[in-house]
Amino acid sequence: MGVSGPSLALPEAARALAVTPAAAAWLMTAFGIGMAIGTPLLSATAGRRHGPAGVIRAAAALVSLSALLVLLAPNLPSRSPGAPWRRPVRRA
Repeated sequence: MGVSGPSLALPEAARALAVTPAAAAWLMTAFGIGMAIGTPLLSATAGRRHGPAGVIRAAAALVSLSALLVLLAPNLPSRSPGAPWRRPVRRA
């Protein structure tokens, strides 16, 4: 996907968020700036306190926990592009 990936997904993201493409562009830009500034700052702060190995262990634990949460949540709401959001129907 490369550097142009976000711009290719922008129209679909705007539709999914029910905003204009310009608003979606601003949202993606703000997210990118936040990640570009926040990641090094938080990594440096945590790295000084716990060392590089501690930061890597914490990141691995966070990814594992997130994957476990997704695995344990089979009824997450889902939709196809252009369709309204619907809660999954539970069958008895």
